[in-house]
Amino acid sequence: AKEMAKKMKKLQAVAAAEWEAEKEARRKKKEQAEAGKNPEQKEQEEAVLGPAPESEFVESAADRLKKRKATETPEEIAAAKRKREDEAKAKAERAAKRERDKVDEWKQIWPEDDYRQCYACVGDGVCEWVKSKHTKLPDCVHPILRVPVCRGCYKHYHHEDFLVLPDEESGKMEHFKCRCCAEGGSLIFCDNAEYKCPQTICEDCILRLVGQDDLEDILEPGPWTCFCCDPTPIEPIQVRWE
Repeated sequence: AKEMAKKMKKLQAVAAAEWEAEKEARRKKKEQAEAGKNPEQKEQEEAVLGPAPESEFVESAADRLKKRKATETPEEIAAAKRKREDEAKAKAERAAKRERDKVDEWKQIWPEDDYRQCYACVGDGVCEWVKSKHTKLPDCVHPILRVPVCRGCYKHYHHEDFLVLPDEESGKMEHFKCRCCAEGGSLIFCDNAEYKCPQTICEDCILRLVGQDDLEDILEPGPWTCFCCDPTPIEPIQVRWE
């Protein structure tokens, strides 16, 4: 192994010497060619080709490769080539993955103008929809029902604490504030036994959400499933994403 290393060093030294000798020969040849030209020829060449580079010798790709072969072992050159190929392959794979994972931006679809109002109105003191006399379109989405609400009611909803307490008769855990407007009032509790839903919505909010006829049907005796468990009745006024 030591003898092979010595031989390799000698070969590299010889190659480096040959490289320097070749470079010197090219320099001298260039100087001789420049010396044989008259000033008029030099001016014409500079006008066509531009001024000569400042460096005495400009390396080409072949020259750089020859120089590397003179100073690096074949294993090092091969390793550098594999590294460049791996980097190019990884870059191509990242670009392909970005194309595969590219997803169009989701677009928010609001209800038609006639249905775009605040459905969590809690009065003139909070609801911007009422304060603006129905001229300011709501720009927030109710976090539970996904219906349009104004910014004032949205903030009011998140400032309220929703306590879940057990009902004395049924023992079921229930909210005691409307899950639409975050206020009290005449509450109607969800009767979905499958999910043991604790949600409750006041009559005023149900009236705004589905109208008088549906409210009267809900007030009739019998179990009622809230709009959180079954949002079908309020789908026409919900904000959706496509």
